[in-house]
Amino acid sequence: MCGVGFVAAESAQPGLGELTSSLLLESYAPPCVLVDEHYDVLYLQGATSRYLTLPTGEPRLNVLKMAHDELLRELRTALHKALKERAEVVRDRVAVTENGSCRFVRLRVRPFHGPRRAQRLALVAFEEPPPCTAPIEETGAPGADEPYACVAELERRLASMKESLQSTVEEVETSNE
Repeated sequence: MCGVGFVAAESAQPGLGELTSSLLLESYAPPCVLVDEHYDVLYLQGATSRYLTLPTGEPRLNVLKMAHDELLRELRTALHKALKERAEVVRDRVAVTENGSCRFVRLRVRPFHGPRRAQRLALVAFEEPPPCTAPIEETGAPGADEPYACVAELERRLASMKESLQSTVEEVETSNE
């Protein structure tokens, strides 16, 4: 025998797998929230307080009631679309204000079925983009691409607003039926 079985058996202490998973989640996983089809929070992971806040008064665990104002429209639209189409929805460059400074976050909503097949759930992840490490181009005047970037951002926001409006109309039609 080469002793590999002995080492594996010795290192398979109860709880080490859970400890490793927990450390990996804390270090590398984005803050996320698990919600049901009514958008009620079932589980929170990571520093979600940067995106969600418990409202004052009677506690409500509906993620739309907890979402910061600047996230609400994008979150509602992404959740509605993901659960309706049963496909992952990603919203890039969602503006979030924290301590007076603006930053961008990627909102990822992934629908899936819960333990009971009829249970529809969605995992909402708030992903921070990695810091920009691309070298600054020295061709052209500084800020030469700024107007184009601004136009592209405005076009992205307009498309997002149109999709949000369409989602709201569909929700109203569904509730009226």
